[in-house]
Amino acid sequence: MEFLKYPEVLLGPLGGLVLSLIFCFQFLRKFESTTTRLFQVFETELEICHHRYNFVLTELMKLKSK
Repeated sequence: MEFLKYPEVLLGPLGGLVLSLIFCFQFLRKFESTTTRLFQVFETELEICHHRYNFVLTELMKLKSK
């Protein structure tokens, strides 16, 4: 953090840019982790729905064959 040695850098537009970039980077990290978790939950839900669909289809086929 070389720029912290020169506090006057943080006062001008460059300081605003630095702070914006820091906040943007933090937001993107959180966004990435949240998106990853959402995809994992979605995949789990798809697997559960697929299992239920197979079960219902199997039971329907059993009823149809009777």
